[in-house]
Amino acid sequence: PPPPPPPPPSQSSFPSDFPPPPPMFSAPSTPAASTGGGNSRGALLAQIQERKSLRKVTECSGPPTPSTPDTGEGIVGALMMVMQKRSKVIHSSDESEDDGAEDDDDDDEWDD
Repeated sequence: PPPPPPPPPSQSSFPSDFPPPPPMFSAPSTPAASTGGGNSRGALLAQIQERKSLRKVTECSGPPTPSTPDTGEGIVGALMMVMQKRSKVIHSSDESEDDGAEDDDDDDEWDD
């Protein structure tokens, strides 16, 4: 005899990671049927089908003005100042290392 069919999927108390598949539509739904409780997608579709008018929006001319200008104020200016100071410190420490005699002492430690 053929093997028995697999058992139906078990309904556990834990929710699954995936939502249930959408229902198959064979005919367009009526607005009265789609305005049920909690079916906001259906209500939106019904409003679109009824050609619900949208509210007017005033258009702004020109790009929005920045809240802080790039003249050295604000966080950008502060970061630029810190980076410049850091760069000066790094370059000045590089020059002092090239002139010092400490390099000879360090080189002796590595000679074998």
